[in-house]
Amino acid sequence: MINIELIKKHAPFLKSWLEAHNELTDIVPTDDIAFMKYLRDYKRSEYVQIVRRELALEPIEEITAYITAVAHTTLKLSLAHALKRTAQRYNLSDYPEAIAIVGLGKLGGGELNFSSDIDIIAVYSGTPDTQLTPNLTTHEFYCEVTKRVCELIATITADGLVFRVDMRLRPDGDQGSLALSADAYAFYYESYGETWERMMLLKAGYAAGDIEVYNQFISYIKPFVFRRTLDQSAVDSMFTILKKAQLRARTHYKGAKNVKLGEGGLREIEFFVQILQILNYPKYKVSHAGTLDSLKFLAESDIIAAPEAEFLEGAYRFYRNLEHKAQMEWEAQTYTVPETSPTYNLFLERCGYTDEELQRLYTHYSQGVSAIFEGLAGKEPLPIEEIIFSDLFDDTEMENTLRQMGATEPDKCTRILYHTLYSKTSLTRGANDIKMLKVILGQVIEKSIKLPELSKILSCYQRLLNSRGTLSMLYSKLSGTLDNLSHIFATSNYLTEIILSNSKVLDQIYSSSTFDEEEFNRRIETIPTDDPEEEFNSIRILHKDALFRIGYPFLNRAMDLPSIMSALTTIARTTTSVAFRRVFERLAEKYDNPPADYVVVAMGKLGSGEMSFASDLDLVVLYQSGSSELYHRLVQRTNLYLSTITSAGYLYQMDMNLRPSGSGGALVTTLDSFEQYQHSTAMIWEKQALLKAKAICGDPILIERFEKIRLDVLNSVDRSTLTKEIYSMMKRVDREKGTNVRDIKFSPGGFTDIEFAVQMLCLRNQISERNCYNALQILRERGLITSRNYDVFERSYIFYRTLENILRVYENRATTKLPTDPALLAHAAAALGYSTADQLMAEYNSQRRVTRAAFERVFNENSTHP
Repeated sequence: MINIELIKKHAPFLKSWLEAHNELTDIVPTDDIAFMKYLRDYKRSEYVQIVRRELALEPIEEITAYITAVAHTTLKLSLAHALKRTAQRYNLSDYPEAIAIVGLGKLGGGELNFSSDIDIIAVYSGTPDTQLTPNLTTHEFYCEVTKRVCELIATITADGLVFRVDMRLRPDGDQGSLALSADAYAFYYESYGETWERMMLLKAGYAAGDIEVYNQFISYIKPFVFRRTLDQSAVDSMFTILKKAQLRARTHYKGAKNVKLGEGGLREIEFFVQILQILNYPKYKVSHAGTLDSLKFLAESDIIAAPEAEFLEGAYRFYRNLEHKAQMEWEAQTYTVPETSPTYNLFLERCGYTDEELQRLYTHYSQGVSAIFEGLAGKEPLPIEEIIFSDLFDDTEMENTLRQMGATEPDKCTRILYHTLYSKTSLTRGANDIKMLKVILGQVIEKSIKLPELSKILSCYQRLLNSRGTLSMLYSKLSGTLDNLSHIFATSNYLTEIILSNSKVLDQIYSSSTFDEEEFNRRIETIPTDDPEEEFNSIRILHKDALFRIGYPFLNRAMDLPSIMSALTTIARTTTSVAFRRVFERLAEKYDNPPADYVVVAMGKLGSGEMSFASDLDLVVLYQSGSSELYHRLVQRTNLYLSTITSAGYLYQMDMNLRPSGSGGALVTTLDSFEQYQHSTAMIWEKQALLKAKAICGDPILIERFEKIRLDVLNSVDRSTLTKEIYSMMKRVDREKGTNVRDIKFSPGGFTDIEFAVQMLCLRNQISERNCYNALQILRERGLITSRNYDVFERSYIFYRTLENILRVYENRATTKLPTDPALLAHAAAALGYSTADQLMAEYNSQRRVTRAAFERVFNENSTHP
C-alpha cells in the first residue's frame, strides 16, 4: 500500500494540499468562486489516487484512462454550471442544452498524461441564428457557455488550475468561433479541411454534454476523416506531416531525451498509427482512437506485423512511463528525461529503472521507432516551406526552426511571417492562397536565410503581398524572380519603395526592359488632365516605372554611369517641363490667357545632365513681362504638382536657392534683372553655378536669350582673380563642410575638388561645357590639363559618382555620405566589385588623397598666387 509520505516525497506539488484537506464534499457549489475551488480540490483529491497508482507501476492505459475520466468529470460539471449561469445572466428560464464538448488529442483518445492540456471543441445542435432574446442568438449563447467552461477550468486561482484548455484546433484556430453547429463543422471540413485536421479528428471522443449532439457531429465528420478514396495530394500531405515530424525531432531535439517530440518518440508512434488507419479505410473499419488499441487493431488486420506492433507497444509504454514520472514531481508540462536534475535518482526510483537500464532501453526504443517511422515516411527531402511552416502554426516551433537554420532575428522573422499569413490586416486568404504564400516565403527564406537583412526582406514581402494580384503573379514566376526581388529588398530602399508603391513595375524584373526616352515622352504627354487626382497618380506611376527601368539595371551593373545620369536627367527635365506647362495652362485662364512669357532654368545636376537617384531639382524661373503674381503662383503650384505625395509617391522636391540673392531673393525675377544681377552683383560661386545652367522649358525666344546671357556672363569673368577666388572658396568649404571624412562630396579630396578644378579651368579658358565629365575630355583634348591630373580626376569622377548613386539607390535619400552601417557599406563594396568594406574604404581614402593632390597641382599650375 502506497502511504501518504511516499506521495509527498515523489509528488511534492500535492504536499500542501494533502496537509490542508481531508475528504471532499459531495455537494457541488453553485457560486462561481466556490465552484472553481471545488473543481480544483476535486482534481487534487483524484491526483492523490493517480500518484498512488503511478508509484505502484500499474499499467499505463489504466492510469491514462483514470486521468481522462477526471477531465471528463470536470468538463461535465463545468458545462452544467456554465449553462445554468449563462441562462441566469440573460434571464432565460428555459434554455437549450443541446451542446457537446468533443475531446481531441490525448483527451479524445483516453490517453491524458499527468500534466496534459485538454484539447476540446464545442458543437451544438440547432439553428445558430435562433433568437433566445431580442439581443441573443443560439450561437452567441453557446459561444458564451463554452467560454465560461474554459474559464472555470483553466483560470489560475489561489488553488491553481484544473487543466490547461486548448481550443486552437477548432476551425480557423484562435480566430474562429468558440462553438459551432454540427452543420457548420461539416461544411468547414468538407470545404476547407486539411490533412492534419483529418488526423486530428481521428482521435475525437466524447467528453461532456449531449451524447446525441456528439453522435451527430461524428456522423457528419466521418466522411471527411475516412474517405473511400484518397487522392494523391492527400496521401502526399500525410507523408509530408510524417517527414516534418521526423525532421523536427532530428533538429530541435537532437541529443535530448524528449519522449514526446524527440527522434523515435511518442509523436512518431502516434503519427505512424494514425496514417495507417486512414490509408487502410474502408478495407478495415477503424474504430479505435487510442494508440494501444489502434496498434492491436493494425496487427489483427495484418496491416503491420505482430512483432512490429509489439515493439511499438513496448516503446509506447516505456515512453509514457518516463513522461508521467517526470511530470509527477511538480505537475510540470515536461517531456524530457531529467538527467541533470538534482532529483534524478528519485525519478529513476519512480520509473523502476537504474540509470544504465534507462539509457539502454531508451536507445533501443528510439532507434527502433525511428527506423520503423522512416520506413513509412521515406527518405525524400521536404520542400523548404514544409520545413518552416507547421500545419498547426506553432510560432515557437517556427522560431526554433529558423534559429536552427541560422536566421538572424528569428523572433522578428516569425512575427512577420505570422502576420503575412494570418493577420486580420492582411487580405483574406483562402487555403490555396496560404499554400502559395508558403511556397513563396519558403523559397525566399531558403535563399536569404543567412542574410542579416532577412527580417527586412520578409517585411517587404509582407507589404508587397498585401497588394491585390501580386500573390498569383509572384507564384507564376518563381524561377529567378524571387532571387532578384529579394536582392532589391535587401539592398535598395529606393527601388523597394518604387515596387511597394506600384507593384506593376515587377514586370521589369521579368522582362528586363530598359528605359526608352521616346516611349516615356509619348506616354507622359498623353496622360489626361480632366481629373487632377488621376493625373497626379498616373504621372507618378509612369515616373516610377521609368526610374525602375534605370535603377534596376544600375543595381545589376547593366548600365554604365554616363547612360544612367543621362537617362535620369531626361526623365527629370521632361517631367519638370510637363509640370510647368500644365500648371501654366490652368493658371492662364485666370489671367486672361497671357502668353507663356517665362523660362525655366535647370541648375546643378539637372542643368549639367548629371542627375543622380533621389536628387532634388535646382531651378530658377525667369519671366520677360506680365504679372509677377502669375509667375509666383506658377512656381508654387508647380512645386505642389511635383512634390505632393500620393499612393504612388511623389515626383521631385524643388530647390530655388540658386536664384539671384538666394533664399532671400524674390521667388521669380525678370530676365533683365537676372542679367543685371549676374554682371554686377553675382559672386564667383554664382558664376560657377551658371556654368551648369540650362534653360529646359518656356518661351523659345527667352530660352535663346537666356543662353546668350549665360555665355556673355561666363566670358566676362575676371580671369585675373578667378583662380585665387575659387581656391579660397575651396578652403572655406574645407573649414565649413569638410570635417566629415566620409562625405564623398565635401571632404578634402572629394567630388567638390574635381568640380572646382574643372570649373576654374573652364571659366579661365572660356569653355562653357556644363557637364563636368565632358568638360574634362575637352580640357584634355585642348591640352589644358596634364595627363596625370586628367587620369586622377577621370577615375575619381567615375568612382565618386558611381558610389554616390549606389548609396542613394540603397538608402533612398539624397545622401553624399558613406554609411556607418557595416552591412550597408558591405553591400556598396560588393556593388563596386570589392570583396570587403575595408577594401572599399581603402580605395576611397586613396582616391581622396590623389584627388586633393591633383587639385593642388592644377591650381598651382594655373596661378602664381594660389
